[in-house]
Amino acid sequence: MAKDLSFRNSKKQMVVNVISNLLVFVINAGISMLLTPFLISNIGKEAYSFYPISNTIVHYITIIATSLNTVGCRYISISIFQKKNEEANRYYSSMIISDFILSLVLLIPSFIFVLFINKFLDVPVNIVETVRFLFALVLSSAIITILTSAFGVATMAKNRMDLRSYRELFISILRVSLLFAFYKLFSPSLIFIGVAAVACSLTMAGIQFAYTRYLTPNLRFSFHNCSSTHIKEICIASIWVTINSLGTLMLSGTTIVIANVFYGPSSSGTLSICLTVPNLLTSVISLLVSVFYPILAHSFVTNSKEEFASKIQNVQKLIGALGCAITTVFCVFSIHFFKLWTPKENSGELAMYTYILFSQYLAVSCFWVLTNVFIICNKNKIAAIATIIAGALNIVVQICFSFFDAPLFFLPLTSSLLCILLCSVFMPIYASKVVDTKCFPFIKPFIICFLVSLFVGTGGYFISFFSTINSWLMFILIAIGYGILVLPIYFFLIIGLDNLKKIVSEIRKNKKGDKIQL
Repeated sequence: MAKDLSFRNSKKQMVVNVISNLLVFVINAGISMLLTPFLISNIGKEAYSFYPISNTIVHYITIIATSLNTVGCRYISISIFQKKNEEANRYYSSMIISDFILSLVLLIPSFIFVLFINKFLDVPVNIVETVRFLFALVLSSAIITILTSAFGVATMAKNRMDLRSYRELFISILRVSLLFAFYKLFSPSLIFIGVAAVACSLTMAGIQFAYTRYLTPNLRFSFHNCSSTHIKEICIASIWVTINSLGTLMLSGTTIVIANVFYGPSSSGTLSICLTVPNLLTSVISLLVSVFYPILAHSFVTNSKEEFASKIQNVQKLIGALGCAITTVFCVFSIHFFKLWTPKENSGELAMYTYILFSQYLAVSCFWVLTNVFIICNKNKIAAIATIIAGALNIVVQICFSFFDAPLFFLPLTSSLLCILLCSVFMPIYASKVVDTKCFPFIKPFIICFLVSLFVGTGGYFISFFSTINSWLMFILIAIGYGILVLPIYFFLIIGLDNLKKIVSEIRKNKKGDKIQL
């Protein structure tokens, strides 16, 4: 009997998608916690700093490709939903050709950057060739990913995000297994990070191709189906997505590169260590925002603007409570964390940078869901322009501080303050205009979260100051225990018990044909 490969839209599938994504996050967090000190101890802090720098450079080089494929996947998915197989194949074939052409174009700047790597970055003389090989391999990995991006549409089109999570889980385990094997069998080298990246990209390409053949057997590449009209349509639609993505990267991804160029690899290495946990928190917030996207989209279509605004505020409170709780508790216990995690580094210095980097998440947790509102309402232009301005201003100010030999902490402080201003000032004001409602209700969750965080942070500071945390067991019992204790306080004071019960009740009603409420 043929298997049912239709779009899955049920309570069970939503639960599976959420749980599988959370499982991948937890495992990836554990891997990052183990991998970072392992790499630092084997190759050194300065050499390790080029690992996150290489990822940042890759994001810049592939940002257009990422936006094109995001929009392309959307068009393919919609065509599949509408049972327009011929149209889906036209988008699919056009997307593959676009990716191939773009990959050829990206080879030129990639080759130039790798060849003159020591002109663009501050690389210690003794590891110039090693860093050059690292970037060559990482950029090759990125190009492989671009070439095979079209295959990723299958899991989205069939709502099988659990399969995507299983793929990410397998790739994460493969990456860490390869790195541990390489560093145990051979002399430590940065090159192994690049080798693992290429191996993982090839493996991911194979898995995604298998998913495409299994989930969407009607999708087939053909030169006959390639259409300049479809390519043009995808390119035009991706413009503002590209600008917004570029602005976000300029705002959050340039600090470590500027630190390397103006302050040296040792300073960028310090920031690399501090960025590990914030990057994980970004993943949590992104996951939660994506889970509530269909709920808000449904409300936009079916409810009044007042009800739509009310649902946005409820989601703000829910994500804000969780994000601010994690941010506050980690900050007050960060010095103990770094003493255990990276005992050879200056834990006080790392904790200071953590306070600066984490401060922005009080705003990001409460306001990032508004980016979905702009997408749902198809009002991306102004938001993209504001983001690119903030990103450009961030780079200019950071470079100015660097020229005047300002202390290193001014770099993350600049990006954090601009991010806070973008999220807490521009986003609620623009969202109120987009939804055509008052502005203060969008700001109110942030004010409450901030006040609750001050209370929780003060209590946590006294516990941290008078506690002797000299083992991971003690850290778990005290720091994580305190976090579990205060989380209900956040939910109760920010969301309210009645609203929380309503949210949980309505999410549980998310099965086929049910009306979703918040």
